[in-house]
Amino acid sequence: GSSLIDAMLPYASPGYIMAWAAFISLLRLVAKGLKSKGVAVPMVLEYYFWAYLVLSLGAISAFYSAIADVMLLTSWLDTETTTDFVSRRMKAEGDESALSDWSKDDSLAEYPALRYLSMTCPVFVVMTFLVCAFHTYMQVRQKDEETSPEAQKMRDRTIRIILLPVIYGLMSFQGVLRCWGVSINSAGDANHFTCFKERKVYLEAAYESAFIVGDLYEAYSLFVFGLLILDVLHQRVGSRIQVYSELENGISEAG
Repeated sequence: GSSLIDAMLPYASPGYIMAWAAFISLLRLVAKGLKSKGVAVPMVLEYYFWAYLVLSLGAISAFYSAIADVMLLTSWLDTETTTDFVSRRMKAEGDESALSDWSKDDSLAEYPALRYLSMTCPVFVVMTFLVCAFHTYMQVRQKDEETSPEAQKMRDRTIRIILLPVIYGLMSFQGVLRCWGVSINSAGDANHFTCFKERKVYLEAAYESAFIVGDLYEAYSLFVFGLLILDVLHQRVGSRIQVYSELENGISEAG
């Protein structure tokens, strides 16, 4: 029902990003085909524009969920407030027996440094986003100035590699959200989960899915990086072969 959808939506970002990745990949192929025919492609149809737009929306959604579903409920992960919130929810669900397991395995009460360090994650996500966006912008400028199709292809591959830290950083923060959810016994839901164990199983699965998305793009970017290295080697080896060939021809003519 609607309560199930409301419970799942804030934690479905990995699935959203995978769906958008398919759309962006298709858009890149369409733009590439248009450019090969000499058609000028506006910025709003470039795949990297949509990539950063989708990642921005994903980050905003994650930050909102962190504040609304975690921080405001627990007074910014305050130990007493969190314990009271967890115990009240377990009591309401008739799940008081799980409190001891939660206190032993999932509470952050004994890890204040980890609690505060995890709260700095959004700062690093934003910093990573800004640095990668800047370098993408620089690559786009240089790509537009390139006249060689081979050079433009290499710039395009570089842009796709630069996206890796942004995607992995966002997925890592999604994983932190899941860990916070376990530590406060909340998955942003109202009535769907009936006990702490069900909620924890769901959050741990969601945690794994976030890193699976990050790992998939990491594998893809490494593949693209390998192609880029081959392009560089091909250029350098080809230029040397040309130099040696010209030198050999010069020696032959002199002889």
